[in-house]
Amino acid sequence: MQHRIRTAIGSETHAPSAFLRTVAMLAVTALITAGCIPDGDSPAAGPSPADLSTMELSAGPLNPAFTPAVTNYDVMAPHGTDSTMLTATAANASAKLAVNNQPAVSGQPFGPIPLDVGINPVTVVVDAPGATKSYTVVVTRGGPADLFGLELSAGPLSPDFDPATTDYSVSAPSTTTQTTVTATLSDERATFTINGQPATSGQPSNPINLATGTNTITIVVTAVNGTTKTYRVFVNRAGPGNANLSTLQLSAGPLSPPFNPNTVNYSVTTASTTATTTVTATVQVASSSLTINGQPAVSGVPFGPIPLNPSGTTTQITITVRAQDGVTVKTYTVEVARGASSNANLSNLVVSAGALQPPFSPTRTSYDVETSKTTFSTTVTATAQDSSATVKINNGPANPGQSSAAVLLLSNTTRINIEVRAQNGNTRTYRVDVEKD
Repeated sequence: MQHRIRTAIGSETHAPSAFLRTVAMLAVTALITAGCIPDGDSPAAGPSPADLSTMELSAGPLNPAFTPAVTNYDVMAPHGTDSTMLTATAANASAKLAVNNQPAVSGQPFGPIPLDVGINPVTVVVDAPGATKSYTVVVTRGGPADLFGLELSAGPLSPDFDPATTDYSVSAPSTTTQTTVTATLSDERATFTINGQPATSGQPSNPINLATGTNTITIVVTAVNGTTKTYRVFVNRAGPGNANLSTLQLSAGPLSPPFNPNTVNYSVTTASTTATTTVTATVQVASSSLTINGQPAVSGVPFGPIPLNPSGTTTQITITVRAQDGVTVKTYTVEVARGASSNANLSNLVVSAGALQPPFSPTRTSYDVETSKTTFSTTVTATAQDSSATVKINNGPANPGQSSAAVLLLSNTTRINIEVRAQNGNTRTYRVDVEKD
């Protein structure tokens, strides 16, 4: 006000008496009240010997742009600016300058002036012959436009949160239809929005609907100095899971019915001699996971060998596919029927009364044994090649591989019949004639 009064009455070049100064002040007050002289930061009438010709701050541009007659300015400084240099040039070469009550040299940088986060007033006083003028610059240093923390209920961020990283992704299963966002400010004086809606630091947002595919969530942080920083989270919600196989094969034999991705139950009939099988399963979607009989398997690569139960029985094999969404699961089942054995051969035949003539061979069925007249009985040990086969000696049951009950020998020749019955019903009879000398 004092500066404006001086400008209005020309007192900066001719100092008036106390009486005239009082009269002038009353006149100016009346003019301001009447609206004839603007109040505030409007340029005063005419130049002043205490004017600055230029003023600059390294922290940022002045607002409004510098005009010698305007005395109040603002500068918005980013958070990282912790000091500023001020360069002021007096219009009058004989004027003296003081910045924040410290002597300064006209036209030379003054500083550095420390800047706290928030409001920092800087005053420049110009003391010219017969006049003094004060300029004020309010430097607002913003807090960081950073987040301190960021979480989504839909799942963990990738990569892990870092205030300097602005883009993230989240993978969500198809069952996740909404997410909340909890963002925490580094500077609680800052504000932020989530998808354009004001939000509260440290508090979960309202639920955000998630469509199938990629959903972009935008968090815009505004610091106290007006600077902004934008964080983005791309939430990828999986579509309905595909847990189908594209092919399925067993080395034990062809599937019945032929493979179809929508058919889950199959059977395979194999020979009794097939003791193992491999399984080759290929998933339709490469990101699906695969297990066979509960063990991890690789799509398109043979798994096994898997042991099969004994001939004449079945073995169940399960192939489970889990889709990428982690929810959709499909299980295929194959029943492998191992055929009944047709093997009715012996692997060995021993008669206690004497040695077989000729020596035993599984494919030869007739033998002779010579023994003494004093041998009145003999045992027979018959071992089947296939453990599922049964053995009878002279129509009486026998334990394969074990000695039979005693067989009485007649005075001259005694015939012993050994019948082997395979699992499928096939039979073969071996004959031994025991002759007494």
